[in-house]
Amino acid sequence: GEDIDCASSSRPLDAAGDKEPLRSPGVPAQEEELELGEQKVYVDEASWKRHIPPLPDHREFGHGWALVSDLLLCLPLSIFVQIVQVSYKVDNLEDYLRDALRKHTLIRNLPRSVRQQLLYKRRYIFSVMESLQR
Repeated sequence: GEDIDCASSSRPLDAAGDKEPLRSPGVPAQEEELELGEQKVYVDEASWKRHIPPLPDHREFGHGWALVSDLLLCLPLSIFVQIVQVSYKVDNLEDYLRDALRKHTLIRNLPRSVRQQLLYKRRYIFSVMESLQR
């Protein structure tokens, strides 16, 4: 299938200029583990908005509509843990949540081991859908 990337043509506020971060072969863009300094900064503040790229336009739905799959790919950890009750131990999770900037890392950019534990059996989808329907 086609990789979904939430980034659009909007220019991020990063120091890397036009250089894209190197990607491991065979790792889809939405699942690339990135160190804090490699993540694109879209809003230059220490907030949940920091690394969230613009969502793609889906012309068939009209302006302002988004797919839940697009939202999930762009969710920062700080928001994810407010929506999804993580009632089990996730290695290194507290290290991320205690750090003022790392806590806003997008789920898709977390280390694979952390991401797999958080997304285990897709339990999070039900929590996100429930929050959206409120």
